Amino acid sequence: MSDDQSEDFSLANDLLWGGTAIAQYIGRAEPKDVYYALERGYLPAKRVGGIWVASRRALRRALLAA
Repeated sequence: MSDDQSEDFSLANDLLWGGTAIAQYIGRAEPKDVYYALERGYLPAKRVGGIWVASRRALRRALLAA
């Protein structure tokens, strides 16, 4: 496997797609709380094609620093 392929694989494992997946990862029972934080930029995420996408590593770093 080339370096590009292994990097793609680890990136795919790092990404969370959608507010519900992000909420589950950070342990929030109410996705609406997460959507509120996402819309205001309180969590490190971006919208891609109308879907919120976040890195597990970036979320962990941001929440542990808070």
